[in-house]
Amino acid sequence: MQHNLLSKLSLTFLGKVTSVIAGFLFNIIVIRYLGTEDAGIFFLAHTILLGLAIICRYGMDNAILRHGGEYWGKQNYAGVFQFYHRIIFITLIISAVLSLFIFVSRNYLSVHLFNKEDLAEPLKYIALILWPFSMVWIIGQLYKAIDRPAAGSFLELGSPLILFMAFIFIFKPESMTIIEVILYFGYSCTLVLVLTYIFFYFTTRRESNKTPIVGYSPLIKSCNYIVSHQLLNFFIMWTPTLVLGVLATAEEVAFYSISQRTANLMTFTLLAYNSVAASRIAARHSGGESGSIDRLIKAGAEFVLYTTFPVLLVFLIFPDFILSIFGEDFRQAATALQIIVIGQFINICAGPASILLLMTDHERLLRNNTIITAIFCITSSIVLIYFFGLIGAAIASAISLAMHNVLHSITAYRKLGIITLPDFSILKKYLGIQSKAD
Repeated sequence: MQHNLLSKLSLTFLGKVTSVIAGFLFNIIVIRYLGTEDAGIFFLAHTILLGLAIICRYGMDNAILRHGGEYWGKQNYAGVFQFYHRIIFITLIISAVLSLFIFVSRNYLSVHLFNKEDLAEPLKYIALILWPFSMVWIIGQLYKAIDRPAAGSFLELGSPLILFMAFIFIFKPESMTIIEVILYFGYSCTLVLVLTYIFFYFTTRRESNKTPIVGYSPLIKSCNYIVSHQLLNFFIMWTPTLVLGVLATAEEVAFYSISQRTANLMTFTLLAYNSVAASRIAARHSGGESGSIDRLIKAGAEFVLYTTFPVLLVFLIFPDFILSIFGEDFRQAATALQIIVIGQFINICAGPASILLLMTDHERLLRNNTIITAIFCITSSIVLIYFFGLIGAAIASAISLAMHNVLHSITAYRKLGIITLPDFSILKKYLGIQSKAD
């Protein structure tokens, strides 16, 4: 069992690393082709796309991970297909409504809300790619549900970006506009969606053991909590970008977006661990194996810490060099990058607390912590960005990121008695130090 976990964790880790590298290269390509100001407009439009995609998915990504995994475990392979087709139908309807809204209101949003007329045309094309972009995340969760976590992690994060870069390599455009970048990205998402569905259809058995499939109404009701939680997490992560879009220039949006997205590279090992450990935490919780969960959490926290600390040092010591990869102008965002990575590191040191609460039936407490953090993030972003601009956005982001997982860690200790911080047992074992428990 432990060997199987380690094997899947390693493969998922590799998938995350590939996705992280692809994301980093994607950001470089966008900056090099568009320049600082247009890149700022693109990143603002992309942030809006991320928020719309959460509403479009309406928690169906989590639903297919839960119910699809249940059907797969009961060998109801036909049920997995039927459930996936229901999700396709629901997301198509939601995306049609959202796309129409964005298409009609794009000029008002661009001019009156964000005070950036150049945002109107990109929003029109964002509306066109909303559904395929949203479904890529769902197909990723589908592959996780059928016990292919490495493939799922790669599909939802890295595959569209790699295809985007393949298009660039094949067609070798001398220049690109914001619209062309969005369209290439949309083509990539659509191709991923089509190819993965074909592969899934022809490589998966479709026998059924007649397990009942969740109906449309219960499915939507069960997703109400999930989508609200995802939207709150979106505001914690992306509010500084949106507020900068309203109060600052497109260049500052670009500087912050690159700093934030670069700092997010630190989280890939935590995300990889969560992808593999989630189902195991849930199974051990249902079996009353609290001691086993405690060891699993501490081992994961220690693994994440060791793989993240070297990245932290690089970002703190060489921020100018890292950002100069995107262009000399981005050196002025070095301080912002250092601030954000400190917040991310505190977030990571608090351990896999959120997945622990989620898999042990403490969704309400998870939601309460997220509401508190989201309110703080929105308020602090408005105030700090108004007075300090880019640095204010970095401070608001860092505090919010750290605060969010620290609250989860405290809650996990109070309710489960589990400390989600690393206990350095791997290091102690390597050094031959015996713990008190031994």
